[in-house]
Amino acid sequence: MKTFWIIKEKNLEVILAVLLYVVALHFVGQEDASWEQIQRLCVWSYALLTLSITKITFYHVEKKEYRYILDALLILFVTIGVSLVGMVLEATGIMILFTLGKLLELVFIRRRKTSIGKQIDIRPGYANVRQGGTVVVVDPGELKPAQTIIIRPGERVPVDATVTRGKSTLDTVALTGETEPQEVKIGDIIYSGSINISGLLEARVTRVYQDSTAARVMALVERAGDQKTISEGIAIKFIRFYIPTALLLGILAMLLPAAMFTGQDSGIWYERGLMFLVAAVPFGLSASVSLAFLGGIEAAARESILVKESRFLELVTKIDTFLFDKTGTLTKGSFHVKEINPHQISKENLLKIAAYGEVFSNHPIAISLRQAYGKPINTDLVTEVVEEAGFGIQAKVGKHRVCIGNARFINRQGFYCHPVDAVGTAVHVAVDNKYVGYILIGDEIRPRANVMIQWLKRRRCDIIMLTGDNERVADDVGSQLKIGDIYANLLPEAKLHQLVACMESQHEGEKVAFMGDGINDAPVLARADVGIAMGVLGADAAIEAADIILLDDELTKVVRLIQIGNETMKIIRINFIFVVLAKSTLGMFALLGVVTMQEVIWAALGIMLFPLFNSLLVKRQTPKIKGLKEKEE
Repeated sequence: MKTFWIIKEKNLEVILAVLLYVVALHFVGQEDASWEQIQRLCVWSYALLTLSITKITFYHVEKKEYRYILDALLILFVTIGVSLVGMVLEATGIMILFTLGKLLELVFIRRRKTSIGKQIDIRPGYANVRQGGTVVVVDPGELKPAQTIIIRPGERVPVDATVTRGKSTLDTVALTGETEPQEVKIGDIIYSGSINISGLLEARVTRVYQDSTAARVMALVERAGDQKTISEGIAIKFIRFYIPTALLLGILAMLLPAAMFTGQDSGIWYERGLMFLVAAVPFGLSASVSLAFLGGIEAAARESILVKESRFLELVTKIDTFLFDKTGTLTKGSFHVKEINPHQISKENLLKIAAYGEVFSNHPIAISLRQAYGKPINTDLVTEVVEEAGFGIQAKVGKHRVCIGNARFINRQGFYCHPVDAVGTAVHVAVDNKYVGYILIGDEIRPRANVMIQWLKRRRCDIIMLTGDNERVADDVGSQLKIGDIYANLLPEAKLHQLVACMESQHEGEKVAFMGDGINDAPVLARADVGIAMGVLGADAAIEAADIILLDDELTKVVRLIQIGNETMKIIRINFIFVVLAKSTLGMFALLGVVTMQEVIWAALGIMLFPLFNSLLVKRQTPKIKGLKEKEE
């Protein structure tokens, strides 16, 4: 809103300045108009434009964008110099072009940021809260924990809450990319941004709106593009070097020829030096870089890819190595029970014990055990729960001491596990002092995972798979996806160590990306050069740690992300090359005297507009993913 207010306020001044300038141009050549009147109109127009430029500069200084001070000082120096040689009309015209250019930058950047927010807008508009015997419509920001809300079919869930009455299906595609509706019932957690499809739900608020899933995602969207990229930093450094250099060359062009060669008209060289400076003013160059990155972020948002900061859009083009977590990333992470292998106990009892022992765990395997059991669980019977991440759980179920986990965990408790030859994740169970069997859990490879892997290999990226699962399962997935570098039986800390070792082995300029599903991956996501998370619904740590979030379960969006990054960088390079060549050519023509001041001004306008409008092309990228085979090999 502040930017719009600033633009609106300056528009009034600029419009008046332009009107005065048009009137001045109208008087030129008329017999009844004096030169003093024309000069007076230009002086008033110039004063209004100077006031507008001052406000624009202070606005950027407040945002710590100090490079605009150099721009403003250079344009003031040039226009004052042009005025001193009697070209008041030209000086005012230059000032108008500069002011309009700065306003155009602000408008383009603000609109692009607004457009990014529209691409991923999951904010609920209102909430129905129960107050006494009535239901009142309130703003979601007014909700407090423990209040009861009503979500009717077709309405968006306003805040994160727990279902207390009713049964329904939710559309969570905006959060997870899963097109299949999610069934919810009493006791299930529902997340803000989801859309209720079928039944009436009552739910208890568990988080205020500011801490809810939708608000956190939208906060990330609104901050997208705020941080400067490497290329933006280079552009700023270039301009800081470029402006003083151009200023020095212009002054030398004014003074040296007349001082070094006899018979030279100092007035001609003074005018040529001023024309050189007009040609050299870097209109729109740094803003075109920002616009290009914002366009890339917008194009990514249209693909349900949330890029937190502009610099990560640049870094994805430099990724040399991809590390993938297996479960929930390369595989669906929707586990199912494949086999139940009891030892001196019935299958039903083995599954029941496992479901009870894992009742408080949010791990996908624990969820699959409870789903396979399919009966209500009396949580009062489960106490003294101790969970070791990556290993297993110890708990007291009724009067029995239960241990559930992988073979290493069970062996460490003093039990012998039967060897498992089948492909899958074995969940071993021991009750009191006796080993009672294992449950084999299966998973499925995500559709088109192989397509993505092969595309990355053609791009000469190294592919590494990390998993806490056993070698048998890891090798099976690796062979299906043709991944040679596989590290199995890794705890979360070991994954982090493996990432660090990989990063340390890279050459300068090469980057390492890690892609995970957000469950226990937050440290690795945060440490990687580029952390890419998918399926982060409810995973707060992953939302904060990841640099890029895929709000979609389509793995080929990684390919799309890289293509958007490449297209963005291509447009930035074109802008730089065009501006440098065009300004060098125009400056040379100005020094040679083959152009007039008016021609220089119009040429400078064209050079200013080209990079700005060229940067707008990023958002018009075709959604078709080139270079991908539609069928997996």
